[in-house]
Amino acid sequence: QVKQGPISQVLVIEAAEIAEAGVPAVADALSHIVKEKSPAAVLIASHAFGKEVAARVAVLTDSGIITDAVDVAADITATQMVFGGSTTVHSQISHGTPIITVRPNSIEADLNTASPAIENATAVISDAAKKAKIASSQPPVKGGRPELTEANIVVSGGRGTDGNFAPVEAFADLLGAAVGASRAATDAGWYPHSHQVGQTGKTVSPQLYVACGISGAIQHRAGMQTSKTIVVVNKDPEAPLFDIADFGVVGDLDGLGEIGLVVNVDMAHAIEMLNHRDARFTQQPLDQTLATARHDHVNKLPKRDQFANRRAIRGLDHLHSGLRQARCSK
Repeated sequence: QVKQGPISQVLVIEAAEIAEAGVPAVADALSHIVKEKSPAAVLIASHAFGKEVAARVAVLTDSGIITDAVDVAADITATQMVFGGSTTVHSQISHGTPIITVRPNSIEADLNTASPAIENATAVISDAAKKAKIASSQPPVKGGRPELTEANIVVSGGRGTDGNFAPVEAFADLLGAAVGASRAATDAGWYPHSHQVGQTGKTVSPQLYVACGISGAIQHRAGMQTSKTIVVVNKDPEAPLFDIADFGVVGDLDGLGEIGLVVNVDMAHAIEMLNHRDARFTQQPLDQTLATARHDHVNKLPKRDQFANRRAIRGLDHLHSGLRQARCSK
């Protein structure tokens, strides 16, 4: 039942053919609604199932389609990140009903209370859509962590972990986050390929992305650089991923969990301090950056860890929020 979001009406279609035929039946039903209601646009989640449904609906309704949008404006202009995230494209569909698949977590959810009207609708499923039937299916095995592509917080590990993902997983659990991995880590057999983040893996856009021991090859950046806030932990201060980081810690992963102590810092005072700093990417020890904010907590952080600041005001707010929520949930 939908109780949140700017939703005024919910259409419900129940048909045995949908369970039996899968994607073709869903596309048939949705295209029927599109032809009947003539919506301004159709937005579908940009995962494997959603993209296949969207493509079929576009054909059935003789409409244009845009995939992997990270934003949709009021005039139905879609924003995409293409060529490995190096280019931003703004485009509109010029024919038919705009069919747009939207990358999960790319748009901030409206959580206002809603009481939409529920309407039961019917749709005729064509014989063509029923030519193949699903013989059996089973849901994917899920662990205790959120789904990678839908998580608000993602902690990923790379070659720098040397195959030890224990600190990565521990930090992820502290934040209530999903765990990801670079291609180097999955190819080495250190973590399942289903958790690979990158151009040939999964694309994520969480509120907070923490990269642990990941240098930042363009292939990996393509799968995560639309994250709202990016934190990088790496021993190499020249790692390319620092170029797009909001925060950077130059050091090993041993003290990763201790970063959580930042929730005890007077964040308002820290933001005021950072607001007067050079906006360019810089580095200085974390205990110096927050030197006047609750020394008793800040001084417990590892001295070897370095704090790198870029777009610091927005990033600090997201990092603090995520850590605070995680601690409150424990």
